[in-house]
Amino acid sequence: MSPTTPPSLYPIQYDLSNCDEEPIHLIRSYQLPAVLLVCREATGEVVANSENATALWGRRARALLGTSVWDLLSTADQEVLDYGLSVDNLEAENPLFMGDVRGEGFAHGANLVAHRNAGLLYLEFEPLDAGLSQAAFLHRVDKSLQRVQRIDQEDTLFSSVVREVKALTKFDRVMLYQFDDEYNGEVVAEAREEEMEPFLHLRYPHTDIPKQARELFLRNQFRHTVSTAEDGSTGIVLSPELGQLDLGNATNRGVSPIHLKYLRNMGVGASLNIAIVVHRKLWGLIACHHRTEKFLDYRLRSMLGFMGKVVSGHLALWQSTDFRNRILQTSITRSHLFERMTENFDIVQGVTNGERELLKLTDSTGAAMFLDGEFYRFGRTPEETELHQTLDFLRTIDRTSYATHQLYEELPAARGFSEPVAGLLSIRLTENPGEYIIWFRPEIIQTINWGGRPDQRKEVVEGKVQLHPNLSFQRYAEKIRGVANPWLRHQIDGALALRNDIKEVILQKYKEATRLNGQLVNAYEELESFSYTVSHDLRAPLRTIKGFAEILEEDYHEQLDDEGRSALQTIVSSVGKMNQFINDILSFSRLGRTELQINDIVVEDLVREIWTEVTIGHAESELSTALAGLSLPGDHVQMRQLFLNLLSNAVKYSSKGQVARVAVEGHRDDDFITVTVRDNGIGFDMNYAERIFAVFNRLVTEDQYPGTGVGLAIAKRIMDKHHGTISVDSEPGQGTAFTVKFPVDLRQLTTGKQEI
Repeated sequence: MSPTTPPSLYPIQYDLSNCDEEPIHLIRSYQLPAVLLVCREATGEVVANSENATALWGRRARALLGTSVWDLLSTADQEVLDYGLSVDNLEAENPLFMGDVRGEGFAHGANLVAHRNAGLLYLEFEPLDAGLSQAAFLHRVDKSLQRVQRIDQEDTLFSSVVREVKALTKFDRVMLYQFDDEYNGEVVAEAREEEMEPFLHLRYPHTDIPKQARELFLRNQFRHTVSTAEDGSTGIVLSPELGQLDLGNATNRGVSPIHLKYLRNMGVGASLNIAIVVHRKLWGLIACHHRTEKFLDYRLRSMLGFMGKVVSGHLALWQSTDFRNRILQTSITRSHLFERMTENFDIVQGVTNGERELLKLTDSTGAAMFLDGEFYRFGRTPEETELHQTLDFLRTIDRTSYATHQLYEELPAARGFSEPVAGLLSIRLTENPGEYIIWFRPEIIQTINWGGRPDQRKEVVEGKVQLHPNLSFQRYAEKIRGVANPWLRHQIDGALALRNDIKEVILQKYKEATRLNGQLVNAYEELESFSYTVSHDLRAPLRTIKGFAEILEEDYHEQLDDEGRSALQTIVSSVGKMNQFINDILSFSRLGRTELQINDIVVEDLVREIWTEVTIGHAESELSTALAGLSLPGDHVQMRQLFLNLLSNAVKYSSKGQVARVAVEGHRDDDFITVTVRDNGIGFDMNYAERIFAVFNRLVTEDQYPGTGVGLAIAKRIMDKHHGTISVDSEPGQGTAFTVKFPVDLRQLTTGKQEI
């Protein structure tokens, strides 16, 4: 067979040059010995079937089209199918026993595997293995599952699973195959017949299992190839009006000729792959190979699928526990570093004294800090002139954080540094001037053992890319140079948390101490520095004051004169205002620690919801919108806070002595989504426009309009986190308009290459 797809399988041919685009879920072939019927669920009309269906119903394949599936089944089998269709989860009932379906290869009846898709009912009839019903075999399966469930170590789990699966299935070789981040796979455990060549610890390129095949494993846990022989499949006939047939969830859909050729080159006559999915991502496969044709009963495949889920559960639990422990260790390391820096509120001295913690935080061999125009070096780092080259490179990237384990590709000059570094992690402390902490890792020379040379898997014949006729799977050792160990998520998070420590606490106090002029630090930093002190140290006495004031009012109300009652009311009111002030400070502070959860938000719906809330007690208020279904990407919680602040301000400053009229309008262009909130309120002099976004700055007294002076600072902080802008246009007595602009490509700005 040619390693290209014949025209009968797809409208166009596929070879190794475009096999990653092959629509394998639409393949027009079906594996023997199973038989396929596809009918309309509403009517039972057969609209597609495998060509071998004639073996069960004695009719030509095309003659079955248009018939009713109910006419093809006995009364008893109709009742079984009818029961399956009556339950909510049809797939959970698989397999259904069809006792009266008999024919070539179906001596004991059939297992019916059924599923629904787009109004169609897919019925797959498979031969039934009577031996699976024996008590001894079921007991053996139960014991295997119990042994796997009790395992509490990763290495033991891997080796035990392949042994148990091999014992149950009698496959010649069973492997546990783990994917890396790029979906190259490595055999991490193997059970095989003694005479077979070992594949343990061999790696295979991601092209061996194309992207669309990996995606199908998330839909269908199994992939069973009964036979790799050229005559191991039959065709499928379709009703003309059907067009194409989605076989993505069919357990016996045909196999790409390219993949069959690949398996035959490996000496594989049959295979079974069971997906292991961890945190909704394909972690790996239990891969079973047999040297000859082999069919496995659906019930046994289901039992193996449960074993795969047990493995997935173990891995998910261990990964979560490991990540939690790593986060804990990172937090402890950071707290030690934090403690050193806070001793004298001197960052340089604190980091110098905490050099070990600084390197341990990200598991690095060297680090450099550029602060106040100077470099401070720790561990093994390039020379200062080389660090300036690195700094110039980082400024061109213009990101808050950046991580790469292939620096030579990004910055070729790094290969010639006095201290060659292949891995770099950086955090930007301040944007202008650009101040950074940079961590370094050396080049790690790795030896990867491939199952055959990746660059010798293909050849071009008559303009078509095909599998090499002498494709080898012999061990091939490749040395990988120019890379460092990749940065892990908890290490990047630890670096960012350190940035927050410095920016939000230490850096503020450090600058305050070095200036020695008593100036107040920036209000943003001051709020972030003292937010938790405020919450813990002020809330408790405030609660006490309020509690005793309420006791006085409740128990001694009649004994107090009017002046005393007024004093009590003033105390309670002042406590309430202080609590609101603290809440606003905490809301502002949390913005610096919260990661964005980007969703598409319908602006009209959000504005209408908030308007109902902010106009309670303001009957004289009107809202008009011109948003035309506009949606924007953003964090829903923060977007609600943003528009709550803007709309409540609009109502507050427009509600005295007139009807508060607020208009919200927006539009989208190629780069930005723009929303404007306009009111008919008191307005203000634009000379004060910049001041209103600073914390505690108010242009009116609290007696006139109550508030804490934090709301617009929160709004600006939210827009900063969303890589957007907020601006204002106002005139005294003529109202105010606030305009927020969001980048259309916000998702790209908030993700990227290991970037926060």
